[in-house]
Amino acid sequence: MKSYRVLALVLAMLMIGCIMVACDKEPEAVRTTVNVKFTIKDGPDGEVLAQDAEYAYKYDKVGDKEPTITEVLIDVCDLYELPIEFQDDTQQVITKIGTKSAGKGEFWTYALNGENNLDNPMYVQTVKEGDIIVVYLDSIN
Repeated sequence: MKSYRVLALVLAMLMIGCIMVACDKEPEAVRTTVNVKFTIKDGPDGEVLAQDAEYAYKYDKVGDKEPTITEVLIDVCDLYELPIEFQDDTQQVITKIGTKSAGKGEFWTYALNGENNLDNPMYVQTVKEGDIIVVYLDSIN
C-alpha cells in the first residue's frame, strides 16, 4: 500500500513538471509584411516630409499582435533618414520628426484611412493591409 502512495506521488510530480514545461513555451515569431500607404506632413495641409504609396512594413508577428502606427512610423523615419524624437523612453509622445518640432499647443497626430481617432493614440492604433496613414503636426487651436 505504501509503495502505491509513493508511486502516485512520483507520477503526480511528473505530470506537474510536464505541464510547467508545456506552459512555458512562447509562440514562435513569424516574419510578416503589411503593405500600407504612409505620409508624414508638417501640418494638416502642410509640406510632405516623407511619402510612400506602397510601403511594405516587415515585422515579426507573435501570436495575434499587429503593428502600431508608431512602429511603422519609426520604420518609415529610419528609411527616409528622418530623425524622430519622443518625450521619453515609452515612445508614446512624439516631440520631433525631421526638423519639425511640436511647439507649445502643437502635437503629432494621425489620420487612418481619412479619419482621426484621438481616442486611440498612435502607439495603440494597429494597422492592417491597405491602410492609408497620414502622420502630421497639428495644433490645439
